[in-house]
Amino acid sequence: MHTSRLLPLLLLAISVSGVESAERSPAEWLSWFAEQWDESSWTAGNQRGRYMRPLDDTGWKARMKTLQGLVSAGQESIPALQQALESEHTSTRILAAQTLGYLAPGASKDVMLRRLSVEKDAATRLYLVDSISMQGGASSRDELSSWRKRESNGDVKRHVGYALERGGEGLDGSISATLLGWKRETMAASKLGAPAPDFVLQTVSGKSVRLSDYRGKRAVVLVFVYGDT
Repeated sequence: MHTSRLLPLLLLAISVSGVESAERSPAEWLSWFAEQWDESSWTAGNQRGRYMRPLDDTGWKARMKTLQGLVSAGQESIPALQQALESEHTSTRILAAQTLGYLAPGASKDVMLRRLSVEKDAATRLYLVDSISMQGGASSRDELSSWRKRESNGDVKRHVGYALERGGEGLDGSISATLLGWKRETMAASKLGAPAPDFVLQTVSGKSVRLSDYRGKRAVVLVFVYGDT
């Protein structure tokens, strides 16, 4: 990412960091997340050992707050995140692997590649692949192309394929800006059994789609592949 694109993100991070972000260092954010994230009440699903969360689970809210808090701290978060890649808690490694992508290109690609080579958990490898690809450049593309030949998990292989399709294009600064501009209070906007709040999303072809445009028409089905974010 060019310096000219980093400055607006830095200013935005300062404006959205708020009291909660200011009160926690990157290490404290990660520690707080580990305390809030609890999978003990999750129940086994029907698909090969996958799990379903109870409806009252709030761990995902802590995860989103932590993700934004760490990205808001910028480069200061990188040492703590790189250390967290070695955590014995899988959920912390997954979060660290994902967050490092938003801090490209400051995060060390070599650190992520080394972790990728020894990581046993497929979800962590998947996010490492994503974050390495967000670094951009021909070297990231070549490293991931080489890794795909060694990878055994189908989902991780698909993410390597997505990265290669982008041809070495790195993180778009608007992605981090969107995350930093996210308002935490909107997490309570949708409630089970109530109409979904209106929103606008962009399709892969660049077309904007608004949920309310479909009100009163056929049912709209939203499919979220990775529910831990």
